[in-house]
Amino acid sequence: MISDINNAKDKMLRASVVAVQRASTMARKIAVQTQTDLIIFEAGHVVRIPAQKLCVPQDTRNAD
Repeated sequence: MISDINNAKDKMLRASVVAVQRASTMARKIAVQTQTDLIIFEAGHVVRIPAQKLCVPQDTRNAD
């Protein structure tokens, strides 16, 4: 059984979740500023997200 990383005994491991979220936010901001596609790994696939799509408010991003 895989347990949630937020419940790990090691406090550094628990803190890594916040660090990864912070890095993700910065990567998105930089991609928009530099008009560079963001490359992510999602559901077993490499996905390219154009910077223009990152500028769309999050509620409407998956509305297509």
